[in-house]
Amino acid sequence: FQQFWQIPPRLGNYPADVGGDVIDALGYIEEHIGQWLEGDYRADNKRLELNLARLMSGDGGALLKSVALQAQSLGRATTMVDRRADADPVCPNGVSTRAANITETVVSKYFAGDVQQWLARLSLRQHQIMPVTARIEDHLSAVLPRGYQRWRSQRQALLEQLKSAPKRHVSAVKAALSQCPGLRWGSQPG
Repeated sequence: FQQFWQIPPRLGNYPADVGGDVIDALGYIEEHIGQWLEGDYRADNKRLELNLARLMSGDGGALLKSVALQAQSLGRATTMVDRRADADPVCPNGVSTRAANITETVVSKYFAGDVQQWLARLSLRQHQIMPVTARIEDHLSAVLPRGYQRWRSQRQALLEQLKSAPKRHVSAVKAALSQCPGLRWGSQPG
């Protein structure tokens, strides 16, 4: 399980290149935890070893690295948008400017296109991994070391950023373009 959460050196094409093997392995472990905690250690050794091997090479660490990357990158982008809006409005007196058009084009092309599609796949992977992981950890809560419990809380806080960082970014973009008539991300007709 520790290796499951190991941060990989590279993400490659994550999360597009993952399958259901890890989810099946987590399900197998969850299914047997109750009996093991009650002292019944019977298991199909081959199947148990296969599922443990799947977990060892699983993508929990890639999920965490991806979430940290998106939070850091969107945080920087949000700060840039906020600073620009604070320094000089992109649509002074409700008049669209070249900067407003460029901002909307960049947001539409890269954020709404590529980034949000990646975030949707990442969110899906989180929703596949985390419920069964949480159930396993809940089963084991009485025996989990304090260090693991602290790490679990930190992990949960990081995973919350998968939702909060994009929301903050969208709010910043809308605020920066709020006085820009006719732009998709700007003011909307009332």
